[in-house]
Amino acid sequence: MNYELRIENLGEGSGAIDLNRLIRIANGIRRISEGALHIRLKGLSLKRGRKKLSMQNALRISLTGMQKDSTVLSLKTQRFEKTLEPFQTNLFLVEAQVELPNENPISLFIKTFQLALAEDDNKQELLDKQLLQELKKLRKAFYSGDEIMIISSEDGATELEIKDSDFDRIIDLEDEIPEPEPVVFNGAVDMLQYSNSKVKIKTEEGYVYGYLSENLSNPTVFANLWGKEAIFTGATYFKPGGRSIIEIEEVYECGSGDSYFTNNPQPFLKKQELPPSERDGSVQAMREFQEKWFGPGRRDPDLDQLPIDFDPEV
Repeated sequence: MNYELRIENLGEGSGAIDLNRLIRIANGIRRISEGALHIRLKGLSLKRGRKKLSMQNALRISLTGMQKDSTVLSLKTQRFEKTLEPFQTNLFLVEAQVELPNENPISLFIKTFQLALAEDDNKQELLDKQLLQELKKLRKAFYSGDEIMIISSEDGATELEIKDSDFDRIIDLEDEIPEPEPVVFNGAVDMLQYSNSKVKIKTEEGYVYGYLSENLSNPTVFANLWGKEAIFTGATYFKPGGRSIIEIEEVYECGSGDSYFTNNPQPFLKKQELPPSERDGSVQAMREFQEKWFGPGRRDPDLDQLPIDFDPEV
C-alpha cells in the first residue's frame, strides 16, 4: 500500500523539511500504529519489553521518496494479512480483529486519529490513555498553528487531515481518563489462552477478564492453580466512557492464612472491609492487619512490593 504525506503552509519552504520534524513524524506514526495494533490484539496499547521480530516486520513503513520541489513524502507499507502472525481472537474485540488482515500500520494510524477526533464515542474501546498520549506527542511535529498535515492513500480512498487545533480535543479526551490504578482481588482461574496470555478468573461476583503482564513471564503457573482460589495483583487501565481492562502482574495460591482475602465476598478489596488504621484502606492497614493476624514476621511479602499509598478501592 502506498501513501502520501504532505504538510501545507510549511515554514521550511518548498522542497525542504527539517530533519527533527521528520524524525518526530516517523516516530509518531510508528508508535501510534504499534499501540493501535496492540489494543486490537490485547485490548491494551501499552507493550513492555522487546518486540518480536515478526511484530517489527508487521509494523514496517518505508520512506520511498520525496517529490521534487515539494514536501510530499511517499510512504509504503504492507497489509497485515501478509505480515502478521496468526493471533488468538477475542470476543470483545472481534469486530476490530476481523478487519485486521486488510489493515496496515498507516491505516491504523489514520483510524486512531479519526476515533480520537470523532464527536461520538463509537469504537472508543480502541483508545486508551497511553495511546492518546502518543497522539498528543505528534503535536511537536507542528511548528505553527497554520500548518496542516495530510496523509492520503494512493487511490484517494482514505485521507486524514490534522491541524494543530485538533490536539486540543485529544488533550481533553486524555485528561478525562484516570491514571492506571493498582488492584488486588481473589478468585479462581477458569480459562487461559496462552497465545495472547489472556486469562478469565471466576470471582464471587462474576468473571474478571485480564491479561498477563510481561513480568509474569511463565503463564504455566496458572495450570497449577486451575480451579483453586488465588490472589491476583496488577493494574486497571482505563479507556474513554468508563471502560477498563486489568493487567495481572502477580499471582499466588491462597493459603490457610489468606482466608481473610479468599472469603471476601467481593472480587475486589474495599476500604470498609479493612481493619481500622490511621491509614484505613491503605497498604499500611493491610500490613498491620496481617502482622496482628498471623504474628510478627509472617506478613505477606507481596504487600511489601506495593506502594505505601496504594488504594485498593476500585
